[in-house]
Amino acid sequence: GQKRNRERDALAQQMRERVNPSVLVRLNVGGQPFVTSLRTLTQVRGSLLEALFANGGEDLAKDEEGQVFLDRGGDAFALLLDWLRSGQTDPKAMRLSEKEWAMLSTEATFWRLALPPPPQHGFSSGSLATLTSARASSTSRSLLLLRQH
Repeated sequence: GQKRNRERDALAQQMRERVNPSVLVRLNVGGQPFVTSLRTLTQVRGSLLEALFANGGEDLAKDEEGQVFLDRGGDAFALLLDWLRSGQTDPKAMRLSEKEWAMLSTEATFWRLALPPPPQHGFSSGSLATLTSARASSTSRSLLLLRQH
């Protein structure tokens, strides 16, 4: 019970102290490559990511290119990684669609990461890529109109 948890926490702390958190980790998640810092993967105490990467991921399965292989969906993991990288405690600020929120929530649950409840005032009408594309398109049209006048 509690003694085991204290021992596990002490071991995790020792491993964190031995591993450089700025080390880059190369991942293959469901066939999609990712590169992130060890700090990003291990920042949430008690998460499955922290447990797996406490020693830098040295003992994890690797693909033929030496990337740590995680048998998860790449699209959902990308949302999770963006959330972890952003430092946002509230993923609602990411303006996710309902489908993306569901993917992020499922992925967070798997990795033992706590998300707040879903937005009460609805979801974004599009994905982050759609929003970024719309903003870029709008900016391009504005610049074109300014050049014409």
